[in-house]
Amino acid sequence: MKFILRLILTVIVFTFINGFILNAQYKSPSFTIEKIKLKFPAFLPGIMDDSTVATYLNDTISYNLNGYLFKDKGYLVPVANYDENIKSTTPWETITEMTNAFLKKDTKTISNLYATTSKEKIDNLLNGSQKDAFLDYVSKAKNVTILGGIEYQKGFMVFTKDDTYGVHQNYLIKVGNQYKLEALDDKAATAWNIALFYKFNPKPMVTDIHVSLPDSIKLDDTVKVTCTVPKDYWVSVYLNQPYGPTAMLIQDNGQNDLDPTPGKVSFMLKGISFVDTGMKNVYLASFNFPVQRVSPSTLVKSALHHIKVK
Repeated sequence: MKFILRLILTVIVFTFINGFILNAQYKSPSFTIEKIKLKFPAFLPGIMDDSTVATYLNDTISYNLNGYLFKDKGYLVPVANYDENIKSTTPWETITEMTNAFLKKDTKTISNLYATTSKEKIDNLLNGSQKDAFLDYVSKAKNVTILGGIEYQKGFMVFTKDDTYGVHQNYLIKVGNQYKLEALDDKAATAWNIALFYKFNPKPMVTDIHVSLPDSIKLDDTVKVTCTVPKDYWVSVYLNQPYGPTAMLIQDNGQNDLDPTPGKVSFMLKGISFVDTGMKNVYLASFNFPVQRVSPSTLVKSALHHIKVK
């Protein structure tokens, strides 16, 4: 009898709590515009020149923007656990409604979220032969997070990230008292560069990587080099050159790494890579993103090793 009473009580409590969650009123984060100063390495992979908008100092690109950036990991968009009557009066609300509409493959809501200038494009997609493939694709986005947004061109650009597809740009314009999605054919560099900043989330370079490098190597020999790096970081190797392409890129437990141990990187260094004999310089540095070209700041700060090529 006691067991039955406990079971009934549990069901009642669970039903109450679950019903409360499902019917809770959605409350969007406040939408405010602030001045933003954003700085990050100008040598991130894929960075475009943006000298007409941004400022450059050594290897750092800086933007002075108006918008709002969420702290920490951003704002996780809630799905299917609130009263869905969202007014779309802020960019955050529109992105929330978009996320839920994509998740449910709700074509009517998706269409209504777009401005009239883009409606024909999105309706053709939602009613055409690619409809099922498109809806299947977007519905797989998991844990959509709003990272922030900036005033951009004649509207507002929102940067989102999800566990399935990574970083996305979402352009919105204000129509009356609502923010509507707009299909933007953007060839400018600013939004692209900021999306790369969010993609790579660059951290300061690491030079204390405890490299085991021989004092000499024969031109026709190959030696194994090991070093210690933060987990999942990349090692960039520059050989005897002030500037130019990175000679080798190795990622901890990833590309070119011969050691599966987290935080331990091993790779093969060929004597022929130095081209000829003599005393050579080997520069090594570690980043949390792949550095594809040597830059002034990376060269100055990188760990320098001397090796004699015989």
